Amino acid sequence: MADVKKYTEQIANAKKGKDVRASIVAAINEVSDENNTYNQVKTDILAAQEKVSQDVAENKKTQKEFSDNLEEAKQVNASLQQNVTAAGKAEDSLEADITAAGQAEKSLEADITAAGQAEKSLEADITAAGKAEDSLEADITTAGQIEDSLEENITEATQINQQLATNNEQAESAEELRRQAEQARAQAEQARAKAEQARAQAEQTRADQETTRQQQEQARQQASSQAVANANAAAQAVMDQVNSLTFALNAEDRGLDVTYTYDTETE
Repeated sequence: MADVKKYTEQIANAKKGKDVRASIVAAINEVSDENNTYNQVKTDILAAQEKVSQDVAENKKTQKEFSDNLEEAKQVNASLQQNVTAAGKAEDSLEADITAAGQAEKSLEADITAAGQAEKSLEADITAAGKAEDSLEADITTAGQIEDSLEENITEATQINQQLATNNEQAESAEELRRQAEQARAQAEQARAKAEQARAQAEQTRADQETTRQQQEQARQQASSQAVANANAAAQAVMDQVNSLTFALNAEDRGLDVTYTYDTETE
């Protein structure tokens, strides 16, 4: 509240009309200056409120960017799941092919063992053929049949080897798919972590801005209420002081005499 007591004392002690007017003008100017200060405080508070509004808009923009990043991470994760499923199926098919190849290899070994035994039998038959021509012819016929079976087994073994080579190529392709799927999963995980970090930062910024806005609003209300109260009190004080003045024309010097009535109870 403006301190106008010194001006009222000047008015009370003034001997001439111009001194009274000067004191009244000074008191009014004092109240006006305080009103100007109130207006400046109000302007500063409005500017701070505008800054808070801009910060809130920026926070909304950040939240939208976070939502977009989260949606992209979901899409990457879905693609990763599809790749992992495909890799799993390829791996199952590869294991089945490897099992079949193992069984074929065992069959080939059995055939080779049988061929070895047949060869030994053929040698025995050739030895026996030297003793009996009829037995030799029979053994040669038997040996021809065994030889045909052996050629069939060799052909089958060649096909099995080719199938094993094909299975190995498929296994390498499946491993490459699995590696790519793992790499995609790691990238998706990194994107999800970044999106989560951005969301946490945006949430913290929003909370800080809301706290600042509430504090500024409370300060604005307090300053506004105090400034209005000070202005009303100052205006009332001036009005009370002006109402206590009595003006009269001095018959001797033709000047204006001012009489100030001092209220001891108010003081």
